[in-house]
Amino acid sequence: MRAYTIAATSLALGVTPKWLDNALSHNKIPGVTQTRQGVSRRLNTSSILILELAILLGRSLGAQIGRA
Repeated sequence: MRAYTIAATSLALGVTPKWLDNALSHNKIPGVTQTRQGVSRRLNTSSILILELAILLGRSLGAQIGRA
């Protein structure tokens, strides 16, 4: 399955790479792989969809990303 980097995903979602990395650090999202420290996380298409929905809910309802 195809995997995307933090940089590519943040560009597609319209958020900063730092914001996305922090969101992934604080929330468990299926489809996000991290092998070891110093290696960038990789996201599959389903995890990107989950993040997009959470961002939309957060923006429209004012919910935090973890609750969304």
